[in-house]
Amino acid sequence: MSTEATAENTTVHLTAEEHLADLQARALNGEPVEASALAEARAAVELDGLKAEGQSRRDRQAAEHAALQAQADAKAKAATIVAEASAGQALKAFDGAVAALEKLYAAVENCNDAIQSVAGVFDEAGVRCQSSSAGERQRDPDNHLVDPQNHAVADLIGGGTYVSVKVDGKTYGRLRTSEWVGHALDQVAKRHDGLPIPYAPAIQSRLGLSRPSNAELAEHLSA
Repeated sequence: MSTEATAENTTVHLTAEEHLADLQARALNGEPVEASALAEARAAVELDGLKAEGQSRRDRQAAEHAALQAQADAKAKAATIVAEASAGQALKAFDGAVAALEKLYAAVENCNDAIQSVAGVFDEAGVRCQSSSAGERQRDPDNHLVDPQNHAVADLIGGGTYVSVKVDGKTYGRLRTSEWVGHALDQVAKRHDGLPIPYAPAIQSRLGLSRPSNAELAEHLSA
C-alpha cells in the first residue's frame, strides 16, 4: 500500500512504512498529526506485512507442491524404465545368446561331421587315405597311390578321426569348435572395452585367443 504527498506540484509515492515513518517524524517534530491518520498508517503497514507473509506462504506451498510433483513424476519414470529394461528381458537376451552360440557350435560340428562322412565315403569306395604325418607318408610304400586331388588325411593319433579331406583338389580341414565360439565372444568383448570384470582380468584377456587357425575365419574377422 502506498500514499501520495504533494509539494510544489510534485507527487511523491510513499510506501505504507514510509508514510508511517513520515507521520511519526512529524509528530516528534511537534507538527499536528491526527491520531486516526497515525492509526490508519499503522494498520496499512500491518496489512502490507500480512499480504507479504501470505504471498510468501503461497510461494512456499507452490514450491513444495512442485517438488512433490517432481518426485512423483520421477518415481513413475523410474517404474517405466525398469519395466522396459528389466533383468527378465536381459535373461531372455541371455538365453538367445546361448542359443546362438549353440547354433554356431552345431554348425562347426556339422562341418567336422562332413569331413568324417567324406572320409567314410572314400574308404567304402577304396579311395586311399594318407597320414597327417610326413614321416608316415614317406614310410608308406603305397603312398604314391593316393589320389592327390581326392583323399582323406587320417589323424596321426588314429582312432578313426580325419583331420581333413581333399575333394576335387580343394582341402577341407577340421574346425576347432572352441576357437569359433571363443572368437565370437571375443568379438563382443572387443566392442566393449574387453568386457572388464571387477577386481579380475577382463573376459577378453582371459580368452587369450591368437589368430584363428582356420583361414576362412581369420579372413572373416579381419574384414
